[in-house]
Amino acid sequence: MNHDAFYVMGNKIISQNNDNLTEAEIRTAIGRIYYYIYHEVLSWVNIDDSMKVVYSESEIKSTHKKLINVFFEMAKSTKNLQYGKISRLLSTLHSYRCLADYQLNDPVDKALFESMQANLEDLKEACLGLKNDLFEILNIKTIETIGAHKTQSATLEVRKRTLRLLD
Repeated sequence: MNHDAFYVMGNKIISQNNDNLTEAEIRTAIGRIYYYIYHEVLSWVNIDDSMKVVYSESEIKSTHKKLINVFFEMAKSTKNLQYGKISRLLSTLHSYRCLADYQLNDPVDKALFESMQANLEDLKEACLGLKNDLFEILNIKTIETIGAHKTQSATLEVRKRTLRLLD
């Protein structure tokens, strides 16, 4: 499974019910988008030799806190503050996910979701300063939906302001 699907699902929940969101929908969207972030950053750690060593040698039990710690340790060893910023943002985003999943007596509203989105945007910018091919799904913008069709594969062809969808 491609972890981008978590981001798509979280945004789908928000966009389909934007005017009448339940707290459960907001909590679910926060969780799905957090797991997109977690897997996106973890995939970077798994292909970077230095970060992979820090991650694998860590004695921290929580994989989420272990991931946050990788960037904290990289900031210390490289003296590059971008890693520290990434660590802080991951920690904040993880706390939002924990609030959404476990703190059922604390209110979760659209403002928290919007704060999460703002922190995600900051995280994206911090990460792109170090690795330029992360969070690519965040660059995809839907300008206008003109129709939908489920298909296994398709080609989109645009010629002279004419749009044709070919199955």
